[in-house]
Amino acid sequence: MSDETTQPEFTERYQPGWYFKGQAPCLAVYEIPKYALMTNLEVEVAIVNGDFQLERVAGCRVVPLADVFRYVERRAAVWGEK
Repeated sequence: MSDETTQPEFTERYQPGWYFKGQAPCLAVYEIPKYALMTNLEVEVAIVNGDFQLERVAGCRVVPLADVFRYVERRAAVWGEK
């Protein structure tokens, strides 16, 4: 038998910047440009225009992941991306 302790497997669910508010997954504002391929300015404009509902979880500003997906899909439709 080994004396080594087993560590839980590291998954995407436990990445820094990901939060849950109730059952809804949320993404920290500073992580949105990385995962949604947006610029910081695009994120700021989306927040100001009301496309992203800004919330706080554990003191961090977050946006529901559904809002990010909706914005990216709408942007792709406007730009003609596939």
